[in-house]
Amino acid sequence: ALAQAADASQTARDSGEAWDDALRLIRATAEDTLFTGGLLTLKGWLDALPGELVQRDGELSTYRAWVDALTGDIASAQEYARTAEECLQTRAMDPAWGKLLTLRSFMAVFVEDDYTQAAKSAASALQLLGPEEAHWRVMALWSLAESQERTEHISEAIATLREARQLGRMLGNQVFAATVELFLAIDLHLSGRRRDAVAVCEDALAHYTDELGRPSPVSGLVASRLGTLHYEANQLALAGEFIQQGIALSEQLGLSDPLMFSYGFSAPTLHALGDTAAALSNLHAAYEVAKRTALAGASWILALETNIHLQQGDLAAADRWAKAAGLSPDDEPGYLHMEQHLTYARLLLAQGRLSEARRWLARLEALNRERGLNRWLITVQIMQALAALRSGERHACLLYTSDAADDN
Repeated sequence: ALAQAADASQTARDSGEAWDDALRLIRATAEDTLFTGGLLTLKGWLDALPGELVQRDGELSTYRAWVDALTGDIASAQEYARTAEECLQTRAMDPAWGKLLTLRSFMAVFVEDDYTQAAKSAASALQLLGPEEAHWRVMALWSLAESQERTEHISEAIATLREARQLGRMLGNQVFAATVELFLAIDLHLSGRRRDAVAVCEDALAHYTDELGRPSPVSGLVASRLGTLHYEANQLALAGEFIQQGIALSEQLGLSDPLMFSYGFSAPTLHALGDTAAALSNLHAAYEVAKRTALAGASWILALETNIHLQQGDLAAADRWAKAAGLSPDDEPGYLHMEQHLTYARLLLAQGRLSEARRWLARLEALNRERGLNRWLITVQIMQALAALRSGERHACLLYTSDAADDN
């Protein structure tokens, strides 16, 4: 079917005929192509069609919007989403509308930062999507979990991702089903449940395999995250193996965002293994990818780079980073920028700005405690203990270390 769609697309482009066949075949294969990681293939097919034909078809406009959003052309994605809405408004009670609402939820999370609307659209989509639209239900649940991560206790997102994972397991090597496994592992890790996160990653690598039993390219990010989990347990040899596997699989998949995250995740391990040049090179590669997509922020990449500079004693480079980012201990901390916030706290400590560091760390403690983000909370408490010790407050130092041990 994929070959037929490609042939029909090419024939239509060359001759100006057979548009109906091309539309029918692309519509029939677009869903499987999108969800198995063939984003660029689907983009090529849609590029071969006259824009006005796609705009007259609500479902193809929805796919066009997905392709554009995932490849970073947000303006076009928003335009095609509006076109799809106009075409499908008479079908507001069927699955096609549910697919569009799933797209709307995704865009609300990753483009518009409107998490209330994201949750609303995802919930409405789930009411319209039945068991036969399981791929889309996984996507809607993932978008819902992403909005919960940013606004609620982390346990809410974990529960939603577990539901999405259970559904995704029935779908084979689907790129978004594997993405759900990644984010479940991340959220378990953030909640302080590292062993559970390791178990999710190991199980996912065993599940998402090709016909020869080898890890599928869709599991590249899971392998990279497993490397991070081993790094945090100081199991550096294992960490190195998995980050290399994750990069190799992400390169096979050929999509920008997985490559960006795989490169970024690798840096702390490479630096710990003594290959700082490779760590910085990979962060540079990740940053270049992040600049090309509107769906991914780069603050965490620059924060990881600054951590390396701090470990090398290069306070000048770290200070330049903080000034360029406009950071202040009076800022309001947020979930999405926590890696940046923690790095800034390390800089304040390194500069001896103890009063400002303690004020900033108190803000980070409150947010992470409220949201159940125990991994980051432990990091904050360790820095609070260090700040208290340097301020000559040994008793307060002991209290912070005791709290960190209790939360671990």
